[in-house]
Amino acid sequence: MSFAIWAAQRHHLSQKARGIRWSAMVGVMATQQSNRRRARMTPDRRNQELLRSLRDFLGQPDRRAMLREATAMLNRSLEPESVSIIQLGPLDGTQRVVAQAGSISILRRLMASAEFRQVLTTVFRYRHPVMFSDLTKAGRRNSLRTVLGRSQGRVIICRIDGIRRPYGALTVRARRGALFGRAEAKLVDGVAALLSVMLGRLEKESRVRETLSQYRQLVERGDDVMFLATVRPRLRITYVSPGIELLTGYRPSDFYEKPGLIEKVVHPDDLPAVRADLAQPERLTGRLWIRLMGRDGRLAWVSVSRSPIHDPRGKVIAVQGSIGRAWDQIVEREALRSRAEATTAILQGRRLNGALLMIVRHLRYLLEADEVLVAADRDRKGALQILCRDGIDRGGPQDGHKIRDGPLARQALRTGRPVVRGGELATIIPWSSDRNGLLIGRGLATDEGDRGQAAASVDRFAREIATAVESMRLDRERVRKAIGADRSRIARELHDGVVQTLFAAAFRLQLHADEVPKALRTTIQQTTAGIREAINDIQAYVHGLEPSLVMLGGLAASLKQLAVEFESSSGIPVTVDLEPNAVAALDGVDTDIVQLVREALSNVRRHARARRVALTIREAAHATVLEVRDDGRGFSPEAAQGLGLRNLRTRAALLGGQLELHSGPGKGSLVRLLVPEPQQRPESAESLPV
Repeated sequence: MSFAIWAAQRHHLSQKARGIRWSAMVGVMATQQSNRRRARMTPDRRNQELLRSLRDFLGQPDRRAMLREATAMLNRSLEPESVSIIQLGPLDGTQRVVAQAGSISILRRLMASAEFRQVLTTVFRYRHPVMFSDLTKAGRRNSLRTVLGRSQGRVIICRIDGIRRPYGALTVRARRGALFGRAEAKLVDGVAALLSVMLGRLEKESRVRETLSQYRQLVERGDDVMFLATVRPRLRITYVSPGIELLTGYRPSDFYEKPGLIEKVVHPDDLPAVRADLAQPERLTGRLWIRLMGRDGRLAWVSVSRSPIHDPRGKVIAVQGSIGRAWDQIVEREALRSRAEATTAILQGRRLNGALLMIVRHLRYLLEADEVLVAADRDRKGALQILCRDGIDRGGPQDGHKIRDGPLARQALRTGRPVVRGGELATIIPWSSDRNGLLIGRGLATDEGDRGQAAASVDRFAREIATAVESMRLDRERVRKAIGADRSRIARELHDGVVQTLFAAAFRLQLHADEVPKALRTTIQQTTAGIREAINDIQAYVHGLEPSLVMLGGLAASLKQLAVEFESSSGIPVTVDLEPNAVAALDGVDTDIVQLVREALSNVRRHARARRVALTIREAAHATVLEVRDDGRGFSPEAAQGLGLRNLRTRAALLGGQLELHSGPGKGSLVRLLVPEPQQRPESAESLPV
């Protein structure tokens, strides 16, 4: 196929014969002069010129300069009429000259033709240089086979490849009257191949730069802070993303200039872990949870993910990773740890305040607070009883003490939601009963922006406290039921065994009382009366072992029922006066209180000869007072060493209380028991706030 479009040379020919002859003469003279210059250039000089051109070509900084240098190199080497690089549009295939040397006015007119596009299609299809001549004098066009097999021609076109598609074409047109051979075609094809490689490299570098730019934007706009630090031979921060300024208030340049700034922004308690990582980067594993201290004193919990970078010898020379805010993860981690420690304390049988202290300590550590305490609103009279406290000031109120509820606590109790005011925070504890509990934090280290997170975390720990209290209540209930079942078993064995044996012995003595001498009948009667009294005592004891009365009706109902039974069996009226708050304070020791009152009433029935009895429970300073008073004949407390009084003292000691006996001959008697507040009782007698 011939390249007929370039027949546009006819526009340069004059219609007059003289003009035609003059143009042909000029062309021949120019070709002869060019050939003479080529002949005078030695091969060594030509090679040197080519190497210099290649060096200049490969040293160009960008694509446009490289294309210009390629055309200039071919222009110096081949001295053609024109050299041009045509680029194809990536979408529509439009042609555009991106670099040129010499005159390409004819080429520009030909680029829009269909024949030229067909030539380019041939070049791209066969992937090797194509040479062709101008139209013959007869106007005949060369065939495709002739064009592809031509060994010389005036025009050379070579394909330039891109990464995924052809980039364009390199075209070289010889001067009038001159022809290119295979050597020139190989040179042009070599330059085109070199352009393909260089353009591919530049395109890859451009994509890498674009990807790096996108990645940098993603990193710098993301929530996490990326960092790169060399650790050997010395610590140096190579890169840290701008997000570090939001966390610490320091710019990345501050860390570049002062690598030791790391130890200033890391919390002192977390510095040992950071120093260990920097000292032994080979042992980096997992995540590191630390606190960062900002320029303005703010604290931020962060999670640090890091990985080592090795040199060719396998030695760690740098550490890279990311730093992200981790408040939610830290809250969850500390909450789970506190739950595990509190559960262990409960299973070990520790006191309630000991189990709650595990939770309170984790919360105080999380908030960097001066003080965190758990309080119960027991009496609803503006006073809160401290159940557990952890704080810096050990001279403040301790467990069991009462404090006044302030506006913060009253608002939390009223709204049922966390309340933050200044450096204090309070939230309600969702206990299962209608009595309220409060979790209070004071001296918080968080600022206004972080107090919403602090409120959420306190609310989370309040639920953990409620769970711990409920777990302890269920554990105590399980133990109480087990003790009740054991008492019922003992009561059945006493009633069905010992009592029946004593009944049989008394019956046999009474049956044979008339058969013995009169001197022994009095002894038998006394023995029978003693056995019956023992039976009554055992039956009273068996009745006292039954826990169902307390379990079903509560302490107040149990005491009132006990008074009714005593009055019906003894005929002595009983006055009962029970303060609700005082009765509530005895929750958890109600069974022991019922047994103690039963023992005191039994002593009144057997020894006092009283006409009336008064049973009272009231509140006192840091204690609950239980009193059983009668108007009987009285006794001497110093001489009273009976089993009943010993039982009273034993039960009072089990409660951690103080037993007082006040009596005198003819003055009646008073049994007073001072029961301490729950936190002051022995572990076995501790009550729960729910």
